[in-house]
Amino acid sequence: MRPARSLVLFACATALTAPVAGCATSEGQDSLAGAGVAANPAAVAPGAQPPANKDKAPAPREEQPSSPSKDPDGVPTNIPKAIPNPEPPPDPAKIALKARATSSTSNPLAGVGQQGYARVSTYVDLAWSASKQAASYRVSVNDGSDDKFYLKATLNAKTTRYRYGGGLLTNAVAVDRPYKFMVQALNSSGQVMAQGEDSTKALYPLGMPKLVSPANGAAGTTIQPQFQWTKVNNADGYFVEVFSGMYFVPTWRGYGAGAERIAMTYGDGGDFYPGTYPAVWTAVLTQGQRYTWTVTAIKTDTGNMATAKAIAESNAPSQIFVP
Repeated sequence: MRPARSLVLFACATALTAPVAGCATSEGQDSLAGAGVAANPAAVAPGAQPPANKDKAPAPREEQPSSPSKDPDGVPTNIPKAIPNPEPPPDPAKIALKARATSSTSNPLAGVGQQGYARVSTYVDLAWSASKQAASYRVSVNDGSDDKFYLKATLNAKTTRYRYGGGLLTNAVAVDRPYKFMVQALNSSGQVMAQGEDSTKALYPLGMPKLVSPANGAAGTTIQPQFQWTKVNNADGYFVEVFSGMYFVPTWRGYGAGAERIAMTYGDGGDFYPGTYPAVWTAVLTQGQRYTWTVTAIKTDTGNMATAKAIAESNAPSQIFVP
């Protein structure tokens, strides 16, 4: 007799902010909506009271389940890493610019249950505060080879994000080399009205975890299986995700802190990655239904997703199990 479907809630962790769609990339595409993280609508935490006035901080948000990212540069998961657009500085001649480097290890061409090769993509995502009088923005980079900034893109006034590097054929960002970025706001005459600078340095890529148990295609597992995987050196911890069927509807995600944490049980609230908002969803697994699971190792340069200037992430190809 199949158990009745119900919803059980546990705590896990997710992105501090959701990514903003319609963002330019180094190839000139509007695609930062897929910057390795899926957009997640915000919700007010259960029991949380809205602020009484504008001076009080808003209530914490919770992530809602969403499909994995399809960003070709990132890992195909919901792992948090979006950059919030900085607040405008008091000085109108300045732009608040934030640069964040990502080293992403995955196997985008592997089928379910296959390991294959590991592909590493390194890139820098930029986000900046809008300048009210800007007719366009100019993005320039200094890669450390000399003391000059070189123009990389000219963007329209509505664009406040840009990706440098990444891509299937090119990797413009070298690992462990400091990069400086400059964004300038231009008026309709081409004069610089405001500018901002920031720098970052990509982390060394993490090794790819291997999924151990349940084995690919395993049938007859419990509805609360224990997931095991191999250790990844230097990882801050691991996100474990389970998706329903072939539609990849998320049913649970948990986070385990520490490189030695190589096992978690389905529904376990696990640990909390600093600088992230809570997410609470766990659907009861249905016996006889097919599910996929995967693990992503994560590391940041600060140990806090909110303040990180560099992220390394490594995703294992998913495997199938049937309770």
